[in-house]
Amino acid sequence: MLSRFFSLFGLQLVAALASALYGQQVHIERLSQDENKAIFRVHATWKNGINPENLKAKTAEQVLLALTEGWTIVSEQIFLPTHSRPTLEVSGTRYETLSVQDIANQSLFEGYTNGLANIGQLGIERKKPAVTLSANLLSYDKEQRLLYRYTEYLITVRFGKNDALSKNKACSNAHMSTAKSALAQGRWFRFSVTEEGLYKIDAAYLQGLGVTGTIDWAKVQVYGNGGKMLPAINCDPRPGDLSPVSVSVLSDGVVFYGNGPKGWLYNTDQNLWEHFLHDFSNENIYFIRVDETTPNLVKTATAPTQNNPVTFTQTTGRWFREEDKINIGSDSGSGLDWLGQEVLGGGSITVVDQVFDGLASGPVQYRARIAARANPGAQVSATSGNSTLLQFTSRIVDLNQSLGVKASGESFSFTHTAVAGSKQTIQFRLAKTDNDPRFWMDWIEAFYPQDLVATNQYLRFATPQGEKGEMIFALSGFASTPTVWDITDGKDTRQLPVSQSGSNYLVRMNIADTPRELVAFVPTAITYKKPGTGSAVANQNLHGITTIPAFVIVTPTEFKSQAENLAEYRRSQGITTEVVEIHQIINEFSGGVMDMRAMRDYFKFLYDKDTEDIFKYVLFFGDGHFDYRNINGTANTLKNWIPVYQTDESFDEITSFTSDDYFGLLDDQEGEWLWLFDSSSSFERMDIGIGRFVVQSAAQAAGVIQKIKHYENPKNFGAWRTRFTFIADDEIAGSRQPESDLHTQNADMIARLLEDMAPDLNLHKIYAMSYNPVTTVNGRRVPEAKDEIFRAFNEGTLVWNYSGHGGYEALADEKLVLLEELNELTNLDTLPIIVTATCSFGHWDYADKQSGAEVAFLNADGGAIAVFTTVRPVYTTSSLDSLNPGLNRQLTIQMVSREPNGLPQRFGDVLRKTKNTTAGSQDNNRKFNLFGDPTMRVGLPTLKTVVSTINEKPLTDNVQIKALDKVEIKGEVIQQNGQRATDFSGKVDLMVYDAPRQITLRDAQYIPGGQYKIYRDLIFRGRASVKNGQYALTFVTPKDISYSNTNGR
Repeated sequence: MLSRFFSLFGLQLVAALASALYGQQVHIERLSQDENKAIFRVHATWKNGINPENLKAKTAEQVLLALTEGWTIVSEQIFLPTHSRPTLEVSGTRYETLSVQDIANQSLFEGYTNGLANIGQLGIERKKPAVTLSANLLSYDKEQRLLYRYTEYLITVRFGKNDALSKNKACSNAHMSTAKSALAQGRWFRFSVTEEGLYKIDAAYLQGLGVTGTIDWAKVQVYGNGGKMLPAINCDPRPGDLSPVSVSVLSDGVVFYGNGPKGWLYNTDQNLWEHFLHDFSNENIYFIRVDETTPNLVKTATAPTQNNPVTFTQTTGRWFREEDKINIGSDSGSGLDWLGQEVLGGGSITVVDQVFDGLASGPVQYRARIAARANPGAQVSATSGNSTLLQFTSRIVDLNQSLGVKASGESFSFTHTAVAGSKQTIQFRLAKTDNDPRFWMDWIEAFYPQDLVATNQYLRFATPQGEKGEMIFALSGFASTPTVWDITDGKDTRQLPVSQSGSNYLVRMNIADTPRELVAFVPTAITYKKPGTGSAVANQNLHGITTIPAFVIVTPTEFKSQAENLAEYRRSQGITTEVVEIHQIINEFSGGVMDMRAMRDYFKFLYDKDTEDIFKYVLFFGDGHFDYRNINGTANTLKNWIPVYQTDESFDEITSFTSDDYFGLLDDQEGEWLWLFDSSSSFERMDIGIGRFVVQSAAQAAGVIQKIKHYENPKNFGAWRTRFTFIADDEIAGSRQPESDLHTQNADMIARLLEDMAPDLNLHKIYAMSYNPVTTVNGRRVPEAKDEIFRAFNEGTLVWNYSGHGGYEALADEKLVLLEELNELTNLDTLPIIVTATCSFGHWDYADKQSGAEVAFLNADGGAIAVFTTVRPVYTTSSLDSLNPGLNRQLTIQMVSREPNGLPQRFGDVLRKTKNTTAGSQDNNRKFNLFGDPTMRVGLPTLKTVVSTINEKPLTDNVQIKALDKVEIKGEVIQQNGQRATDFSGKVDLMVYDAPRQITLRDAQYIPGGQYKIYRDLIFRGRASVKNGQYALTFVTPKDISYSNTNGR
């Protein structure tokens, strides 16, 4: 039960009725809203008056902190009636001014010159247009060099009338047109291919799959989605289900053109071909149905009418090489930008050693990319024999930065003249210099004059890029009339008419838009490729769902029984839950090919199908890592159970990361998720709350579920669930960027906010700056702070919130918490929610190790019930409106906010609402993820206790007691609606604290006044029986109490 707090004035005991004793009170409240406008009131009660004399020697940052304690902005989300950006009007301003004429670094104030009120990017949240209204509490007059600190003003938000932003208009979701998956009926098998070409399925192959008896080839149908990756943006076209591939039925089998996991895409914006290599799979997948009723056959096209065609005996041939071998991102890999062979100074690599198919004499155009690392830049050259084709110097990469860019991507092009049929040999060389230069090969493309001449009765070519109109292609080198297929669209392959003209075979086409992909062959003279090993596929029908769930659990088959255990538990609580195996999603939403966006597309399908605002939560029931294709082989000691999101970027340690947030971006124009490189917020907003169980085994999954049930069992409730613990790091000794009390300020400002918002919570502060450091053989340590930290784990705290330095295996340079220590915790009865505003403590997408946050979550005997943690390096600031403090502030607000029915919010809602704030949607804060069940509620008590009388006196006035007085307290247990819980009988814990201590920090630069407050001296702790919602308790005030005339609790 919650304990009511008291204030102690010397010997007077009074009820704590309002807000915190210190700290600013800054609020934005909605006064009214109708279909035309909304009116907001911004109000600030500043603790400190403006005293110019006290600010003369301050820096600009210290002035801002002294004036606002970091609360420079308040914000409010607004849902709009239309997709149109609103306008703002500010009125009724009240303010104080301060001349900052003598303050250095005036540029810092210029961030407050953009108006009092601002609207963030217009986006959509849960199908409703939304913006965030930000209200500044400061403004700066650059000419007068005056700062204005506001105490009050009004903002009128006038809504737009037109749907002005086309990017927010609805688009078609192909999956919505699929009422039943192709896999819902019939007998199915699947197989893989690793390269493109003509494939034949014959009787021997089907018999190897278990098909017996006479095979009716007219009923054998191949399905597949082409081998390309799914598009990032939700609105871009994609298959709505498995698509039937065009097949040609023979007497002894069926033939189809299969695509591999690599190939070419035509860029219509630039009118050029670009190669692709699938980021998530080394193979393309096809399906076979052996009892198809309506096969998709290769259709015969009619000869086009032509008036003035252009005849081609040549086209532009294409060739590329890309070998992914190494990922230099983060400390062991991050992002999708894999690289090939490394070349050191003085070395070289042969990047082309090839006779191109059909090479004619003429210029060969090369495009290439490497990743270089050197300071100064690396000197790179492209050569062929003794000819130097290109020389350039790469951009500088500063290797002395602890964080930053690991290499620069260098794209370049050059030309080399070739002789028909000759082998092309190209080398890239790196000059030897004394700055340890190196580069990694990425890819090279070649575009060459290609004669339309068959090799071994086979010719693969594309029509000329950028060319449209009437064309004739004169093919040669065939012993007989070839079959020519237009394979541009695999599900609509067309056999083109062919006519003979001497030794040439003519193919006529009228091309209206983009180039076409063609293959010509003599069926009786070629060797067909053979499909890879196949396997049976059970019927499934995710598209046919009729009841939209509130909660979806995505699991591998290996963990399904544990996932169903959790699902049944949640169903028993009234949460409609669907368990879906990851391979089922992959089958229906990405054609059987591993693609992390298949999960996003499945959620988008449910989200669009949901007309009653039901679907809200997703749990990924399995760990994952960055190496989708297992390129690192046996070095990957962990399995990629549930695929993860990875950025395209790998080289920059700040902009390369993973985040499960991506899978919650479900509105139409979302999914690109561009990095904005500033403190602005993205228009893309989370629509569902997402958590992950970072489990690698069924046993770990079972352990996590047991912890959840134990945590939610009322037998394990206790007073510890009213405690928030804030831990702050000190600065790193000898750091190049002195931080002083920055982390302490970050933590304490959030604690002060919490004391204002939820005065019925106990705050426990463990700030390393306030403890004596010691020097050991292992370095600087703070043992007293460390002891206090683990005491908090063992005695219990609802939230364990850390601000400071960290890494995947430890928190703080002084090793306040080590990974192995988290694994040894046995606090099963007092599991906290861990929050870490630090770097990489939750770097969960390693392929060979697990992070400290994962260990805490997976500890079956203790650790944490959930972790809100960071996956990569993140940044902090003294401002409480952005970066780590901004996220931590918004997260804390949501954790203590309740639903309209008075219940604590669920983790998924806490995460989603936090991430959709101005601070939460910043680039930096994409890196905060949730390990835990998103349907789980924050463990705040659902009932509250209040004190009615002290020594029979009501708490309308101060109640005076003296040392050694006998004190009788009577009170009630009340519901969230304020009514006494007459049906409750049980126990209530009561704690009375002496006056607070003011702790002074040495060399403080950030925390206001250089002090923070703690309640540490416990006067009384006891437990009373509750009957019908009422309780009474008696204690004697100790003799040794504070006489400081300040408030206790």
